[in-house]
Amino acid sequence: MLSYKRLLRIHKIKKTLDVLAYFSLFSDIAIVLINFFMLESNTSSAKVLDFWFTISLAAEVVFTLILLLILALLYHYDSIEWFLVSKYRSRKRG
Repeated sequence: MLSYKRLLRIHKIKKTLDVLAYFSLFSDIAIVLINFFMLESNTSSAKVLDFWFTISLAAEVVFTLILLLILALLYHYDSIEWFLVSKYRSRKRG
């Protein structure tokens, strides 16, 4: 059973994922708008903005994957702990 402290951590990570989802939506819209305007004009400032928005989107994806891994570990902490303890006990006996 999940402890209250772990449930609070899970809730906090879910809130962070919600914020990241809105950030991702903003980044996608910005990249689409910049790419649309780059079709009409070939300015260097638009290319720089496109580069930084693409980098921010890549960083957001990496951060999201890390948070999802942490969330999966928190949800399955009890079974992981049980597995590790049983492995340790079997090594200690043998």
